[in-house]
Amino acid sequence: MPRKCQSLATGAIFKLASVDGEARQHQIRMRGSRLLLIGAVAETVRITRAAGPDFEAELAKLLSDNALIITPTSPHFGEFIERYSFNNSPDYSVVVIVDTEDDVSPSSSVTGHGPWGGLSTLKDGMSIWLRYLSRIGLTPDGQYVHIGGGLRVNELVRTLCSARKQTVCWRCWLQLGRCVGLFMGEYGLGLDQIVSARVVLANGTAVTVSDDSHSDLFWGLKGAGHNFGRVTELKLRVYDNIGKADWAFALLIFTHAELEALFDLLNAKNADQPSHLSFDAIILLRVFSNGFSVAQMETYIEPFQALSPLLVSTIAADYPSLIETLEYGVDSATCTPNHYGSIFSTGTKMSVPSDMRNFYNIFNAATSEIPEFAISYVFIESYAVQAMQAVPATRSTAYAHRHLRALFPELDALVDEWGEKMRSALLEHQPRQESYVNYSVKQESRQAMYEYCDSRLSKLRRIKNKYDPHDSSGFYVPI
Repeated sequence: MPRKCQSLATGAIFKLASVDGEARQHQIRMRGSRLLLIGAVAETVRITRAAGPDFEAELAKLLSDNALIITPTSPHFGEFIERYSFNNSPDYSVVVIVDTEDDVSPSSSVTGHGPWGGLSTLKDGMSIWLRYLSRIGLTPDGQYVHIGGGLRVNELVRTLCSARKQTVCWRCWLQLGRCVGLFMGEYGLGLDQIVSARVVLANGTAVTVSDDSHSDLFWGLKGAGHNFGRVTELKLRVYDNIGKADWAFALLIFTHAELEALFDLLNAKNADQPSHLSFDAIILLRVFSNGFSVAQMETYIEPFQALSPLLVSTIAADYPSLIETLEYGVDSATCTPNHYGSIFSTGTKMSVPSDMRNFYNIFNAATSEIPEFAISYVFIESYAVQAMQAVPATRSTAYAHRHLRALFPELDALVDEWGEKMRSALLEHQPRQESYVNYSVKQESRQAMYEYCDSRLSKLRRIKNKYDPHDSSGFYVPI
């Protein structure tokens, strides 16, 4: 039986948005969709003919002895084309489980978790699994960690915690597009932690990219990395967690009657949000801090308790336990693959209570009138962003949305009409639509995903023409 791969920690990105002390994300999950957590375990390549004995024999000559080729005739084929969400699924004729960097195809682009509508147009594709490129090791000075392209986020978190270290990572931890997390206010985005990367280019060459080597590609990699090649290894900054190992967590539950007052208070709190404090809010409000004791947390949430929540609970936990408590662990329901859901997204500069009320009313109508949507939910996150915004958006990365306060993904391909209504409600007082690339579903413009600044898109396209002139890595949300 072939080895079973599951989820990968690098390859694209996860989620975020930001400005002034806050970064939020709203998710509307329809029809049982769950939080986007499974990373990009596989990469995808077009092949020119259906897989068969001759094709497999030719392919085997290009791979190392321990690499595996899985075809639809294998009873285990379904295990290796498993996705977080079934909708927009590509069509695969072969799966290659790589064992070394040399096995990584020169013509693949990251998939596995993304909602991008164009994925379903792939026919007779090749899925390349990176799970066994999962090495991890701290440098002797303890300032950096080397991770393989197939590492799972829970493996990174537990390894770093055992060494009394930490870095910016959270549930999905897709590093190349953004990657947010509870340490974002102190250290910046996950992509800001990348010191160097190993990238397999379209011509099959593996190169190391950094500020000193292929610096143009390194810039583009941090924000639009899936356009340029396959990342097989990252070197990340890590930080001591001495004195920072304990977390305080508060849970408050409100009825919709407190919605406007709650968002007014959140907006006020976000104006001076401590760098170690993060929110996850809408009706059910969750507050995290790496710097508070439970007693300090109880003092901080007193203004929220004045709104008469239905329930208030506070606990202390270490970081791995906090992830499990929030149902973001690898075996939790929020990480379960093979369900059905899709995403609409837009960024906002702040939460306007009247817009949130309109949004709530539309969402409530959808979940009340359509039985299939009954278990849908809205998910909002608000992270401290001081360190993230300290990095000039035009300087060291291709990520363009550091100014945003919030990112709103809404789910369900069956409810495009409702999704557009909800998105319109959130955009009522926003200057324009801005969408995180890994929450885009095909309707969004390139400007909304990669920035309205023409010079940034032009620079990305120049880098693309230089390193991938034939667009072999252009299948997923291309620039």
